[in-house]
Amino acid sequence: MPAECFGLRTQPFDSAVHPGTLISNRPQQDGLRYLRQVLDDDRGAAWVHGATDSGKSSLAVSLLRETQHEMAVALVDGDGLYASQLLSTILDQYGYDVALSSTDELLNMLTVFLVQQTRARTAPLLILDNVNRMYPGALNALCKLAAIRVRDRYALRLVLLSEGDCKHIVNSPSMKAVADRICGHVELRAFTCRESTEYVYEKLRAAGVQRPDDIFPTDVCDKLHEASGGLPGKLDK
Repeated sequence: MPAECFGLRTQPFDSAVHPGTLISNRPQQDGLRYLRQVLDDDRGAAWVHGATDSGKSSLAVSLLRETQHEMAVALVDGDGLYASQLLSTILDQYGYDVALSSTDELLNMLTVFLVQQTRARTAPLLILDNVNRMYPGALNALCKLAAIRVRDRYALRLVLLSEGDCKHIVNSPSMKAVADRICGHVELRAFTCRESTEYVYEKLRAAGVQRPDDIFPTDVCDKLHEASGGLPGKLDK
């Protein structure tokens, strides 16, 4: 049934069609507060983890929108990336149209960019999703980027996102350059029953509904919370 039949301007729960609808909620607010503190730290690296559909991607987009006017920001999905793919994608996000190059050439290009930005402005930010699904070569390239310094400052800030607790990756000896910089980590928790209701209602209001409880009464929202486990991605589905 078309969304207009319910008084909706858009379909509020189809993130593939309307990825710009971001709803503020307590777990997201807590996550952003933590990330702001990390970006002010000299080490400048954070690790965020949580279950599938816990809102990591929404948190990443929120951080991107909040920081993109202050620094160069790249938001990259690391799922299945090799080293050369990771580096070329980062460069593309920073505005470079890169022709096919070797891993070493891409790393040199990116290093020059990071050093110039850190000296002239402020260290860029890389938000890297699905770190747990990256290939070893890409993780090695990430370590090389994490080790770049300019005048005793790191030339790249890092926010790493992963599904589940991936300490076996982050704390492995080969990841020391990254692990040494991580200030701490945060786990995105599921919504409470009340937060699930507020989330659904805020999405409906953003789509033009004045009385969201006419569409989803509170008892229905309670059942949605139970069925989804309070995970925002599952609520959307």
